[in-house]
Amino acid sequence: MKIREHFFRLLSSLVTNHPGKILICCIIITFAMIAASFRLSMKTQIAEMLPSDIPQIKEYLDIIEDYSSDGTVMITIEDTSKNTKLMQKAADDLASRLQNIVNIKPAQNVKLNIKDKIALLQGKRPSNIEYDTLNLVKRIDYKLDNKFISEHGFIIQKPKDLENTLSMFSSLALPDLIENINNNFEKEYIEDADNLTTLDGEAQAVQGLEGIRRFLQSLDLYMENADSVATVEAVTDFIAGPQYYLSSDNTVLLMMLQPSVSMNEFEDMMIMGYQIDDSLEVIRKLYPDLNFGRTGLMMMQIDENNAMVKDFSWPSVFALIFILLLLTGSFGEWKLPFFSILILVTGIIWTAGILALIYRYLNMMSAVFGIVLIGLGIDFGIHIISGFRDARQMGKSVKDSIQFMYERVGAGVTTGALTTSIVFFCLVFTGFEAFAQMGVAMGLGIIITLITQMIMLPAMIVWNSKGYSISAGFLRKCKLGILITLWHLISGPVVRFFKLPFFSCLLYPFRFGFLSGSGRFISKIPVAITVLLTAIVLIILSVKGGSRMQWEYDFMELQPKGTPSQITQKTILDKFEISPDFAMVKARSLEECRKLTEEFKKVGNRTGLIGSVDAITEFLPEETVQRENIGVIDAFKEKLTAISPEVQLTENDAYKLNRELIRLHQNIVEIGEMSVMSNGESNKIIRKCDQLVGREDNDSYILSLAKRFDSSSIDLTVLNRFQRIAGEVLKKRLLEMSGTQLVTLENLPEDIRKRYVNKRNNDLLINVYPKGYIWNEKSLNTFNEQTKKVNERTTGMPAIAQLLITFISEKGAQATVISAIAIILFLMIDFRSFKYTLLAVIPLTIGTIWMVGLMAASGMKLSMMNFMAMPLIIGIGVDYGVHILHRYRIEGNGSVPLVMKFTGRAILLTSLTTMIGFGSMATGTHVGMAVFGLTLFFGVGACFISSSFILPAVITLCEKIFSKNSV
Repeated sequence: MKIREHFFRLLSSLVTNHPGKILICCIIITFAMIAASFRLSMKTQIAEMLPSDIPQIKEYLDIIEDYSSDGTVMITIEDTSKNTKLMQKAADDLASRLQNIVNIKPAQNVKLNIKDKIALLQGKRPSNIEYDTLNLVKRIDYKLDNKFISEHGFIIQKPKDLENTLSMFSSLALPDLIENINNNFEKEYIEDADNLTTLDGEAQAVQGLEGIRRFLQSLDLYMENADSVATVEAVTDFIAGPQYYLSSDNTVLLMMLQPSVSMNEFEDMMIMGYQIDDSLEVIRKLYPDLNFGRTGLMMMQIDENNAMVKDFSWPSVFALIFILLLLTGSFGEWKLPFFSILILVTGIIWTAGILALIYRYLNMMSAVFGIVLIGLGIDFGIHIISGFRDARQMGKSVKDSIQFMYERVGAGVTTGALTTSIVFFCLVFTGFEAFAQMGVAMGLGIIITLITQMIMLPAMIVWNSKGYSISAGFLRKCKLGILITLWHLISGPVVRFFKLPFFSCLLYPFRFGFLSGSGRFISKIPVAITVLLTAIVLIILSVKGGSRMQWEYDFMELQPKGTPSQITQKTILDKFEISPDFAMVKARSLEECRKLTEEFKKVGNRTGLIGSVDAITEFLPEETVQRENIGVIDAFKEKLTAISPEVQLTENDAYKLNRELIRLHQNIVEIGEMSVMSNGESNKIIRKCDQLVGREDNDSYILSLAKRFDSSSIDLTVLNRFQRIAGEVLKKRLLEMSGTQLVTLENLPEDIRKRYVNKRNNDLLINVYPKGYIWNEKSLNTFNEQTKKVNERTTGMPAIAQLLITFISEKGAQATVISAIAIILFLMIDFRSFKYTLLAVIPLTIGTIWMVGLMAASGMKLSMMNFMAMPLIIGIGVDYGVHILHRYRIEGNGSVPLVMKFTGRAILLTSLTTMIGFGSMATGTHVGMAVFGLTLFFGVGACFISSSFILPAVITLCEKIFSKNSV
């Protein structure tokens, strides 16, 4: 105790005798820290926050390094009128623009001075710097490589599929072709309905139905207006499959942009994201009838940033103004609160500079250190100003008031700050990287903010009381005397404004004179007992409500509401039945890739949780399979060569065509009904069937087409012209696809290879897309469990998210225990009393329980954002108890009213400022930050009530019980 008292006397002497020198030194340090803070960046990877020795985390980081798969941007082009030609034209136009996205930035070895950095931040490019041009887009996937399919389409098929495909084209005559299609459908799907429940069967059915739709549509158009161009395109798509990635109802075209950089290159990714948005803005004006959307981790980050700017700009300004008015009303002047806020900003700058020197990069949990320090740092200033003002009201001089302030509140402020920093530093011992870095950032920040407030604020108070004479001479020598003039010009009107009578009346309630009365009221034994009984009832209700709280597994529920990314994600889920948040794993060889792909498909067939599996083996079957196909292809090619495409159709052929179209209608209706039985009413097959046969016979496109051929008045000349064009295209395309060159990894087209093969050519990427919405507890757990059974290295956002939730819940509980032990030990050392240590943790314990009850009552779920707020709540709760007990020990028994009058006011002010600051976050559209702010609002309010009413009541009872001795 004597050491602490001696230290505060020395500190008081230093700040009262040399305030100018202290402030000048601090200004120099601040500029140095500003320069250092330019190095500080953020890593948004969730995986970076988890232990790297977990197989799934290691796999994820390896994939990101090799493929940049975490940065994939999905773009949708939508047209409810199903104008696929227009969507395809827009996709080609957009792809050409996106392919040219670059980042021109200083070369890697160029050293930048502060002036250059500021210029670059302003979007300028100083001419004295050497620049590199980085292409940010690796590739854009939105259509198939038709050249590859047209040359190798048959040899890469499975033998059974190849047999069925070639049997369809045993004749080029239109009626025979429709008959063969019917035979194929009946064999493949109606006789073997299980084919519709497999991933491959579903995909083939959808592709086949779409090919038939395009083919029949071209027949219809040709019969109407002889559109031969549409016929050629439709026949090509019928054989090779659709070129573009279209939804099953043809209303949405999907594009996937693969960056050349990963999310770890945050600045590059942000630049790319904003340029994507700029390109989309241009393309929207060129195609006003289309709707464009985009999503992906990077685009979600941009939406999050935009939402935070929107949410925290004016609300933060209003909150800051209200806090300043609150402090002004409480202290009766505006300068000291303003000084405190200014020094708080200085402390945050120092923290940012030091963290830049230590870490260089912060994770997402550490990056909120500034927000946390605003909530805590202002508290230190309030207690210091309160102590100083109390002394001035007693008639003490400025120098004696500074000494009095250190004696009365110095110990409490220091102990409270150290206790809170210990809570954060204890996170280092959890072994959880996210918590460890956050603990160091927050703990260090609290200590730095404490130092700046304990040294700079008293120095500024002394400097202010001396009429700026200390620094005026120095500023004038530096030819900066204008600053003094400006200060007088600004401060004069402000001072006069705050002294206006109406303003004094307005702010009078904020003097909080009622606290002294509440202290006297609680000092009565019956009141104290009533307060404690009420607290017990509220504790029971809070525990009951908190026990029913659930985890929020859906990370999208923590994102800003109604953002472009969320809307686009919903579109992709609805139209393609796949989730943009997919699983990934690397295969070490082609054999392993084939094995894993088949295993994933089996899981999808069994559970219905997997929508598609994307792997290079879809283009690269085994050599034995290809060689088996060669004989079948050669035989087919020989027969096809002998067939003439110019078939003369008769009335009997037209009648047969009519009958086969009616049969096709019936088969598709049956396929649709079976798909509903297997996959429910909302699936890709039924949507495609509805386009062809409708929900009623009157809506059937096929039946309406069949009617063209049930009359003797049909124009056989037109029909035969269509037959000739379609037959020629069919024969030509089929012969092209009958190539028998073996497909190997080496001769695959480069645009296919680089999607799956890493830079070192030793790993192959497999992407597993969930079917439907994955972000509910049951689906997420089952999907991760089943995919991990296939390979324990299976990773991706679903696996990472679940790991993060597990670690936060486990390590959060561990951190709470460690923090509690550390707090108790520190308080034991500080108070040297077990009784005072117990009393100090009462506000924290009760306040935390009440906070959980309030969270449960508001319908809140547990999430990462709650746990980010918990260390702050622990620190604040302990602070309040420590401040009251330190003042109580100084004043002695029976001093509860006096303690509440002075220290209680400071605690109320700190509570209100913190609640206003964090409460303003709860008004925004960013749900995660709103949860964070609301948790702190509840926690701070609960801890204030418990420290201002429960703790005084306990002290009152203790005084009664231990009346002969000091508490």
